[in-house]
Amino acid sequence: MMEILQKHRELVNKLEKRILPWRKLTIGIDGVDGVGKSPLARFLSWQLSMPYVETDMFLKEGDTFPSLRYNELKNIIDFRHIRNRPIIIEGLYLLEILENLNISLDILIYVKNKDFDGSDQFRKSLEEYRKKYNLIDKSDYIYECSRADFR
Repeated sequence: MMEILQKHRELVNKLEKRILPWRKLTIGIDGVDGVGKSPLARFLSWQLSMPYVETDMFLKEGDTFPSLRYNELKNIIDFRHIRNRPIIIEGLYLLEILENLNISLDILIYVKNKDFDGSDQFRKSLEEYRKKYNLIDKSDYIYECSRADFR
């Protein structure tokens, strides 16, 4: 369970000013593995009354990460966009994934966790990804958290 902190309320307030009235809008949540992207996406989905998609749900079984079922993911995002509705998408390598789908973000939230900077498994590739996509500079919001935020 996630404790709702003042910084959560502040992020929701900032986003509400940018997303209303509802329209085709894509909010992305990116960051290294294990920093709290999914709990933040679930919280924002609840607070903003819009669906979210975890890209992990589209991993191809048995393939090397990140290998996704891109067509299925694109269909879900397109379903919202065609109806002029917003969606939240979160995951590792998010900008690269969306680039492969030819989908651009309207709002990018980058999650940083002061207690954890990702697993050794992905550290090198995520560092290269962050540099390639200039994530910190491209982010509309840097959401800084700690492990304690997601109790």
